[in-house]
Amino acid sequence: NAGGGGGGAGVGHESPGSPNIPISPSSSGSPNHTPYSSSSCSGGFGKLLGPSRGNVRNSLSTAAASTAPIPKTLAWWPAEGAEPLMNVSAKLIKRFIPTSVGICLASAVDMNSVDYPEEMRRVSVVFLSIRGLDPADEGQEESGPGAGDARVSGGMMSQLLMRLFQRSVYALEGSVNKFLVDDKGVLLLIVFGLPPLIHLSDDPIRATLCAMRLTDTLADEQLEGRVGVATGMCWCGVVGNKSRREYTVLGDVVNLSARLMGKAPVNGVLVDAPTRDAARRVLAFEDGGDLTLKGKAAPVHAFKFVGMRRGIHTNFWEAKTSLLASWKEWPARPGLASALECLRGRSGVMVITGPGGSGKTELAAQAKAWAKGQNYQLLRGQNMDPTSIFSVPRLPLQEAFSDLVRLAGRDPYWRSVAQELLRVSVGQTGPTDPAASEGAGGSEAGCDAEEIRGSAGAKALIRDLPRHAELYWMLIAMLQRAVGERASPKIQTWAPLLAMVVTDLAFSQGLVAAMEERDEQHIKHSRFAEACTAVIDGYTRCLPPGVGCMILLHIRRSSAFFQSRDEQESAAIRQIAELCMERRRAGNERNPLVLCVVARKSVLKDGKVLMYSEECQTKVETEDLSLEDTEAFMRHLLLPSPSEPELFDEHRVDLSRYAFDVAGGNPKGVLTVLQDLDERGVVTRTPTGFEVSNFYLGYEGLRATVPLPASLVGMAFSTFEMLPPEDQRLLKMASTLNNETFGVRDLMAMLPKASKDDVTKLCERLADPSARTFRKVSLTDDGGSNTRGYMFYSMVLRHVASTLVLETQRTEIRRMTAMGVNLNAGDMARLERIAGAAANMDEDEESESGSDMSDSEQSEGEEEEEEDDKGGEQGSDSKGGSSGMAGGPGSNPKDCVPAITLPVVVQAPTENER
Repeated sequence: NAGGGGGGAGVGHESPGSPNIPISPSSSGSPNHTPYSSSSCSGGFGKLLGPSRGNVRNSLSTAAASTAPIPKTLAWWPAEGAEPLMNVSAKLIKRFIPTSVGICLASAVDMNSVDYPEEMRRVSVVFLSIRGLDPADEGQEESGPGAGDARVSGGMMSQLLMRLFQRSVYALEGSVNKFLVDDKGVLLLIVFGLPPLIHLSDDPIRATLCAMRLTDTLADEQLEGRVGVATGMCWCGVVGNKSRREYTVLGDVVNLSARLMGKAPVNGVLVDAPTRDAARRVLAFEDGGDLTLKGKAAPVHAFKFVGMRRGIHTNFWEAKTSLLASWKEWPARPGLASALECLRGRSGVMVITGPGGSGKTELAAQAKAWAKGQNYQLLRGQNMDPTSIFSVPRLPLQEAFSDLVRLAGRDPYWRSVAQELLRVSVGQTGPTDPAASEGAGGSEAGCDAEEIRGSAGAKALIRDLPRHAELYWMLIAMLQRAVGERASPKIQTWAPLLAMVVTDLAFSQGLVAAMEERDEQHIKHSRFAEACTAVIDGYTRCLPPGVGCMILLHIRRSSAFFQSRDEQESAAIRQIAELCMERRRAGNERNPLVLCVVARKSVLKDGKVLMYSEECQTKVETEDLSLEDTEAFMRHLLLPSPSEPELFDEHRVDLSRYAFDVAGGNPKGVLTVLQDLDERGVVTRTPTGFEVSNFYLGYEGLRATVPLPASLVGMAFSTFEMLPPEDQRLLKMASTLNNETFGVRDLMAMLPKASKDDVTKLCERLADPSARTFRKVSLTDDGGSNTRGYMFYSMVLRHVASTLVLETQRTEIRRMTAMGVNLNAGDMARLERIAGAAANMDEDEESESGSDMSDSEQSEGEEEEEEDDKGGEQGSDSKGGSSGMAGGPGSNPKDCVPAITLPVVVQAPTENER
């Protein structure tokens, strides 16, 4: 990445998952290395590499003997106006451009309209120092048994470490910003939280885990490293001139992480207090004491990272007793009750969907309680790891099958048939189970199961049988009892694939991986999905009469930016849904089977599952609350204060409005706001709700003094980063407006190159309820007519967009808006009337006042331009206001300087501007 017209920082900025290009020893600049030449390369790639050294030398000697111009050695990039390099792969260039800059370049209309990112962001910075590694060293002896006299150059070791570090950083969605070598050794600068890879609440955890992985890598290579981690606000943007630019981070938090790195123990990690406070729920730290650091006036308290916190467990299901679930007037309750009634005694598919924080977990807990009340067996699973940060592929199925295996292990029927099949496999006896001998299952399998459960033969079990052996034959027995095509013996040959969801099965990883790879080659059929569905079919058909089964899968969205559903998991859920619908359509169900999927619409992308839920009339959608619903929810949450019961209604209205404005009506957000106010002493938490304390501030006081909850800010950051660049730019500009409501005219003043139709379409798209970005409001102009206006969906979203705008940018945007205000029809009519009166004034008065007002047919744009040019002269007029408007023949002084009322104004125009 050295030289030439780059765009990346000191290292190649690959996106997570992109392949690396290894640096071979022959291309490290050694004397024996022969560079590529344009004659030996095809097409545009030769232009990209430029001429070889020999060609350059020949060209120079030729030029010395003639008047021909000397060719430019590095003139490989097309000149302005020339055709681009059509044969150069975009993926190749992408490796050298940071994602933050690449998004801006890709979304720019032309080279003059690139909006380079310049923002203040809260990031977590990791500084790593490596001792004992010299990239310029020709060779280092390999250590360890069998190493012999083999030597590894410092350059090759640096490349090896860089690739290992990149793998660790990109796995946690961080950014490698710099890879430097100086007198302190090899330094690596890593940043978590750069756009678009934002995980505001998780970035400190990710940074600390990454630091641990880096030190482990260095220890494996017998090198010494020290790591410092700091979290805080810093400037993120592009520096440099037109020939070379770099995306970097600047600020005190970067310096602090470097100072902590210098004080860290060998292969240890030191973090600052903000990092420790954000990560202490998941990670364990030891007190590192107060440190005296260079450039710091006061000592800095540091903490030493010691490992993962033990005993982490998050119960995602016990939410039925929450304050939201106990709210009888919750608008989502009737929809859930209707869906569950449609599933009473019948198989089917139910989907609970909605935006994040809208109460899907509470509805899932109520569905679980309903299933227990119906005497259904429950197989449940979710996809988040115990830290609630990372989603794990196929984990929902693994947890569901874990419940299935646990329930089957307690049933004497399944243990008996499994051991019987085991005896048959070793030739001890013949099959005695009718269903097992048929090998094809059937609707009568349940009768056979009841006979075995009630017989004494079930007691003759092998006590010391290995668990994995009994488990395998138990699953084979379930496969045999499936109905139809699912009972095919061919599916039983794919039984090792069940080790992907039943982890106790004793199959070698090589065998399972080979079968998984072979299964992925099947386009129409997924053998893994068929095997999972057949096991569930056989198991549920052998349940006692009238006993159903609910499979409850909660698929959450993690904080990761790059998320993709596992195709095998999706195929298995889809086939389980088809099994449920087959039973529902067949009728006369002995053992109902219900699949309940809980997920956001953006996560649940399988159209068939949604279609099945609509066919069963069991699709339950949750939404954010309106202001009226928020007030009703607050009546449920708030308790009258013993000291001031007469002010209860006033406090409830204020808190309802404040919580609605902050969280946008999100139910979980409203509860988060109250919990944050409880920590600040504004309200007091009780077992049944919240009480307003004596330290109540009122609506305006809450908005002015109480910081926004950090968890809601993190969610808003994630929402913001998912938007396209043009949407982010519009939100940033709208956040600089002083008024909460604004119209298209106000946004057009900040976007002079955009047309009214373009801005209107953009605002309408952002105002869609599913976008959760803008809300539609009605604005009233001075003439009394109503116009369409907008406001931010929540205060946290506006806060996020505003914090990303630098103060210099904010001042420029406000200046543009003040100079480009679009007036309404009534304002324009009055200005035209005044302009006509001013045109009749004699030339002497116009020259004395410095006014240069044209006739009434002058365009609005020309008026604004001339007002800008003469603003200094008009501002010095002692009479106040524009002298050209100061009084014409027969004019009323009150009409000469009208009090123009603008629907939305960034800064109120002065009398001179009017």
